[in-house]
Amino acid sequence: MILYELGFHNITNVDFSSVLVEKFSTTYPHMKWICDDMRALKSLPTCSFDVVIEKASIDSLTADEKSPWNYSENAITDIDAVLSGIFRVLSQNGTYFSISFTQPHFRVPLIMRFIVVIDVESYFM
Repeated sequence: MILYELGFHNITNVDFSSVLVEKFSTTYPHMKWICDDMRALKSLPTCSFDVVIEKASIDSLTADEKSPWNYSENAITDIDAVLSGIFRVLSQNGTYFSISFTQPHFRVPLIMRFIVVIDVESYFM
């Protein structure tokens, strides 16, 4: 909503909850709302986004993990699926923003398996 108010009008939102998608499609009809699994993103075409903002989605997949130093095989599989989907839908020179509560030294190694160039900035509130 804030991005739209700032002038970014071509916004596509993806959520797993059909209830949320239905509600927000009505509340914010000027944006596109899609119900999809972030581990697949089947409804989104390849190379179709210049920017992808992932806001704590990967955090939700690791919330039950015992240690951020050693993720389970299931968590790694899910994270890899999410990142594969993100980098599939990004355009060739696209930008991926990952907003997370997790420290960069836990997330960056996961992301680095998919990309070569990375710029990490941490902001603490």
